[in-house]
Amino acid sequence: MNGTTPSRSETIFSTKPGLEHFFHEEIDPIVGETTVRKISRLCERFPRLATGDFFSMKEPSLSMFQTMTQTARFDWEISRTQGRKTTSHVTPPVDGNAKGSIMSVPRPKATSQRIRSQSKNARFTTRTSKFVVPAKASNHARYRPSLKHYLQCAWTKSVFHDTTYFILNCGRYERIGFRHRQTQTLYLSGVIDTINIRNPLYRKMHVGLHIEIMNDALRRLEIIESLDEEEENSDDEWFSRRKRSAEQGDGDKRTGKRRKVDSEPRRI
Repeated sequence: MNGTTPSRSETIFSTKPGLEHFFHEEIDPIVGETTVRKISRLCERFPRLATGDFFSMKEPSLSMFQTMTQTARFDWEISRTQGRKTTSHVTPPVDGNAKGSIMSVPRPKATSQRIRSQSKNARFTTRTSKFVVPAKASNHARYRPSLKHYLQCAWTKSVFHDTTYFILNCGRYERIGFRHRQTQTLYLSGVIDTINIRNPLYRKMHVGLHIEIMNDALRRLEIIESLDEEEENSDDEWFSRRKRSAEQGDGDKRTGKRRKVDSEPRRI
């Protein structure tokens, strides 16, 4: 950093997303070598422990957080966007009809390249252009922000990064999502008032949330490592059985050769 010495906070932890922390030599003796190795493995397995989306603290966001209740129906929406349509008579390629294809269709060449000369006595006419003003869109046709759209996006991002928890926050209000992997069910908390929340306080609630996020990641790490160990043991057992069968087959071949040599008549 141009010869300058970084501050204590900069040398202890890096400000990267997820759990990509680099321990300082002053912290290593406190947490222990075993904990450092476990957290290093945790960083490799789960670079992101949780995901979050933050919205501006304006009226659309504030009302959006309060509209969706626990009993509201959540329908997963699929994108209806399609590729461009062409009216060309040229047959497009096989993969040109696929949705979202942007492959250009070749245009037919001109039949004649001769330039027609304009007549000297051609008559010139003046035409006035007609401007068509499109009708003003009605207010009900405009898009209104809906929490289920952002919720679907947050759920997808949580699946992509393999996280269990995600947080939706607009400054004044907050909602926490919990993704259950076995049943593919999403549990959404109620509206959390970040200012007036009591029992527990907002800071205390987030401390417990972060502790639970770490415990969940450690439990998943333990399960994955046990499965990897079982798979490695099964592979070693399979290779050992294959090696024993190969050695046994070679031994049977050598025994058969010795028997064949012993059974042949000797010439005197």
